[in-house]
Amino acid sequence: PYFKGGFAEYVYVFPDTYVWKLPDDMPSEVAGLLDPLAVAVRSVELAQTAPGVHEEAFNTSSQVVVMGAGPVGVLTALVCRIMGVEKIIMIGAREARLRLSQEVAEVDEVIDIHQVSAVDRINMVKDMTGGGADVVIQCANVTSAFVEGLEMIRRLGTLVETGNMVNQGSEVTIDPAKHICLKHARICGMSANHPGAFDKAFHILKRHKKIPFLKLFTHSCNVEGVLDTLNRMRDQDYMKGLMTVD
Repeated sequence: PYFKGGFAEYVYVFPDTYVWKLPDDMPSEVAGLLDPLAVAVRSVELAQTAPGVHEEAFNTSSQVVVMGAGPVGVLTALVCRIMGVEKIIMIGAREARLRLSQEVAEVDEVIDIHQVSAVDRINMVKDMTGGGADVVIQCANVTSAFVEGLEMIRRLGTLVETGNMVNQGSEVTIDPAKHICLKHARICGMSANHPGAFDKAFHILKRHKKIPFLKLFTHSCNVEGVLDTLNRMRDQDYMKGLMTVD
């Protein structure tokens, strides 16, 4: 939750509940991105290890793939950019979303899944990264993307699985030797978050004058138009909807 007014930047209300005070110059629309940005922050946290360990994959020399160009994917790419990684490759659908990932997160390369097959996507990532990505953060709600991500990481690479939060009945087959053991792959699932990630996200939102967060809101409506806006989520230019109350 967040509010305007008061004295502290955030207030501890009761166990696991915090309230953040909005700066007077922060639009409420920007504050509405706190939850998806906190998911992005937590995903990046999970990609990190102690500095210098053999499995370290996320640092300033990292080449990172983000799969899924929705709001969480674009915000994840943004956090990676803020953290100073060397290269970010965005894989997703819809030209408008891929373009927004370049405008908001300054990704270096984009791959449109409607234009490039899965096999070719894997080969493109290997070519772009010199053998495989250091980190893949999978933000698409597509089961097959998990295996695709495993194919993309280098030996001693890391995959963070953020996208498949709901079982949709799809199954995939993995080869533990090929995909995990021989690569010494590090795999992290993401579903549990903590107040610290939200606080980090809040501090990123405070940079709203420099980061074009509002570009993520492609559709807006009032209360009466919510259903119509939700029905447009599959539009080619849809990224995130915004409901305003008069």
